Amino acid sequence: MSLPIVADAVALNRHARKEPVDVATLLKKRNSSQAIPLQEALVTAGRTDE
Repeated sequence: MSLPIVADAVALNRHARKEPVDVATLLKKRNSSQAIPLQEALVTAGRTDE
């Protein structure tokens, strides 16, 4: 997943946001190094969406 699209997904709607959130959860469970950047991108996108 490309991190720049996270903000677009969050801005689009809650259903589009669910997929990257699910991926972040799966990556975290697998101790992937990509989990943290994705979670940070989701948090940042959530702040700009308010």
